[in-house]
Amino acid sequence: MTSNRRAGDEVGEPGDVRVPPLGTNPVLQADDWPQWRGPNRDGVCGETGLLESFPADGLKVRWRVPVGWGFSSPVVAQSRVYLADSEVVKPKAKERVHCFDETTGKVLWTHVYDVAYEDWAFDPKQEVGPVATPAVQNGKVYTVGRRGDLFCLDAKKGDVLWQMNMEKDYQAGSPLIEGELLILFFGGKAGVIALNKDTGKEVWKALAETWTYSSPIVITSGGKRQLIVWTQESVTALDPASGKTYWRQPLLTSADYAVSTPVFYNDRLLIGGMMFQLDSDKPAAKVLWPDSKAPTRRIFSHTSTALFRGEHVFSAKSSGELICWRRPGDLPPRERESWFVPSSLPRVTRRSVALPCWNQLSRSRGGRSPGLLQHMPIGTSLSAIAKS
Repeated sequence: MTSNRRAGDEVGEPGDVRVPPLGTNPVLQADDWPQWRGPNRDGVCGETGLLESFPADGLKVRWRVPVGWGFSSPVVAQSRVYLADSEVVKPKAKERVHCFDETTGKVLWTHVYDVAYEDWAFDPKQEVGPVATPAVQNGKVYTVGRRGDLFCLDAKKGDVLWQMNMEKDYQAGSPLIEGELLILFFGGKAGVIALNKDTGKEVWKALAETWTYSSPIVITSGGKRQLIVWTQESVTALDPASGKTYWRQPLLTSADYAVSTPVFYNDRLLIGGMMFQLDSDKPAAKVLWPDSKAPTRRIFSHTSTALFRGEHVFSAKSSGELICWRRPGDLPPRERESWFVPSSLPRVTRRSVALPCWNQLSRSRGGRSPGLLQHMPIGTSLSAIAKS
């Protein structure tokens, strides 16, 4: 069962979406952030005039609305904010996709559908909800729920344009749009699947390997577009147009470790804490470091995605530190500096590396969404480390 709630309906507890003013410049308008990790799926904000620190008197909330549990990030497109969450009240569970006015926080519409959660999910301590972050393009919102419910919604009204269910046991990373294709990694028999983004018709299916929390990316290297997928069995590069395998590196990783998003820069590909050198002439790759394939040696963080900034790699560690490695091609990488942060998902701007807390979300970045969801001015964070 699905339904749409329009403006004026309540959204529900337990969290809040809060939006403070955009800083010292009241006319500052941020770029869209329409999918997981931003316009290019790389966590990079290319805007200028960003705040370097918090105002002395703190941030003033512009608007606030309650939301439910979920691991979806908010995304922003065409002056609207979209967020997926859950409403779990025994004996029924529902998942929802909300659309808010970016300026006022007014609820413009909410798409609601029933979902069959497991019995344990009704324990309030479980904090269960959608994992994938929606993607917005050309007036359509693509969203996938925790149990494989896939929807293409009208971005303006919330109406269902097409839908499908990939079976109750399948989750998916955040949907990816490549040309005319909507690409999702469900794992299992569904594997990686490419659909026509306008009709939902299957175009190709490949790589029947086990699902992880890691969302795929598409890069250009070796003269080809390459779809990078991190499964529990391998890291694989596929042709995003056909699903053909370009290269595959066997790599056993449990879903609890395979969470971060692959990161690419100048023919270097970082998967968790394993660095690949991609061939500049053809689709191929070799492992640079580490030599060990033990998860404890090749995973920086269970949750945080690293980033490149020139010849530096920044990442959080599962132990709670922020680390910066100089010259990422070195064997082995040399740890340059270390800072302690309680939890972070680094994001780079032109002049700094932002380290937001899980529940302190920037206007133009992704992160976790359960509990208090803080919508922050562009470029601000709990701490900022200037590029050296």
